[in-house]
Amino acid sequence: GVQASFMHYLPYGMDLSFDNPPHKPHPEGRLRIGFIGTLSRNKGVHLLIQALKHIPELKVDLKIYGDIK
Repeated sequence: GVQASFMHYLPYGMDLSFDNPPHKPHPEGRLRIGFIGTLSRNKGVHLLIQALKHIPELKVDLKIYGDIK
């Protein structure tokens, strides 16, 4: 086994317990899409990007945050 002193607990997800007001609508009416997570093929972020390319008339702000695995 592994000694407990060598292990660390890392919770998944985000701490949303802080007081954060909801976002206001985008002033230009753009849709906001965000992805937070591991950037791996099985997560399908590439499919989201491809799908958005097929809807050029849709005004979108896409923000992607994560590690590449």
